[in-house]
Amino acid sequence: MNDFPQQQEIGMPPETVTGGGPIPWFSVSLSIHSDDLDPDEVTRVLGIKPDQTQHKGVPWPPRGDRPPLIPTIGMWSIKLRPEQAPGCDVATAIVKVLDRITVPLDVWHRIRAGTRARIFVGLNMDQDNRGFGLEPALLRRAVDLGIALDFDIYSYDDDEPDDEGPAFP
Repeated sequence: MNDFPQQQEIGMPPETVTGGGPIPWFSVSLSIHSDDLDPDEVTRVLGIKPDQTQHKGVPWPPRGDRPPLIPTIGMWSIKLRPEQAPGCDVATAIVKVLDRITVPLDVWHRIRAGTRARIFVGLNMDQDNRGFGLEPALLRRAVDLGIALDFDIYSYDDDEPDDEGPAFP
């Protein structure tokens, strides 16, 4: 089922056709990963409790009939979901995640040396002709932090069953 408000729920008559506007976002995360990353050390240095970690070679618990997965890299991640920042646009959500990084820039660069850091944004298209923009200040901030910006855009037809919805990291 689609979790985004239908037109009549946002004060428009059901026969109204809208165009354009922002993309409702689903999730934003900041992750740091590398072959030899120690997520406990990242947590200690950054002073931020992660939402997810994985240690290279340490199996995840089995899910259903699947055997346990064994990560081939270490990873540390923090996330922001829409319920944590209702009404945010994509850029504001990214800023909220980046604002959690409060260590000096040299400390940040030391902890991410030899790693890949990225902001991942998972977006849902609920209508055609949606979009977002990123201001130069936000792009400069990502560059200064050495963070890649990755966007996945998901679209689905409201007539199709959506029992499980798209899989988001």
